[in-house]
Amino acid sequence: MKRSSTILIIIFNAFFLVNALYAQQILEEDFEYKNEFTYGINFNTSASIIGGLTFKYSLRKNENQFHSFLLEFANVKHPKEIRVQAAKPNNSYFYAKENNLIPIRLFYGRDFILFHKAKQEGVQFNLSLAAGPVLGIQKPYLVLYGTSEDSAQYVQNVVKTNVTGGEIYGQGNIFMGLDKSIVVPGIGARISGNFEFGVFRANITGVEIGIQGDIYSKPIILNSFAGDKAYFISAFIVGYFGNRW
Repeated sequence: MKRSSTILIIIFNAFFLVNALYAQQILEEDFEYKNEFTYGINFNTSASIIGGLTFKYSLRKNENQFHSFLLEFANVKHPKEIRVQAAKPNNSYFYAKENNLIPIRLFYGRDFILFHKAKQEGVQFNLSLAAGPVLGIQKPYLVLYGTSEDSAQYVQNVVKTNVTGGEIYGQGNIFMGLDKSIVVPGIGARISGNFEFGVFRANITGVEIGIQGDIYSKPIILNSFAGDKAYFISAFIVGYFGNRW
């Protein structure tokens, strides 16, 4: 009797387990969505380790196309930046760096699904095209400069700073100079490929690889020795996550 009860319990539990898995499979197979939202970290050739943050909302146009709206906060540095030792031990700064450039990109684009992902596994590949306005925040790069550490003050780091008899004792933090920033408007565009992974279609995990270009309404000086330029081009990789509904 005890053995028979045990067998019945096993069969009963197995039935509900199979039924639950089958229901989950049906939900995934019948899953239809119109919206996507993703967020990720940008790594690019015009920045240091982390190049920015990316947020993207997509709206389905048809089975293979999406309208996309992208907001990105990025960081651009000049490739000739050189970190040097400051006069104060354990402090450093970027020699001849004058400004930071923080682009805020507001793009509209289209995503084209070239290869669909299987119901519960596989890789989906999208081709993405986007363009739109760019607000370039040109923020002065400040250093602690003076004839002595006690009398030093934060000033913008320009070439003449290094030849007036003083010393540089360190650099300002990331927020210093925001009150002296100027906004330089521009336009930008990007083309990229998206490789999407993930077990279920409602969840999004992927990598975006592409090329980004910005053109500003006036030249921007990043480095005193490199001159000014109004356009910036970089390759980028974005690791992103998100959801569909």
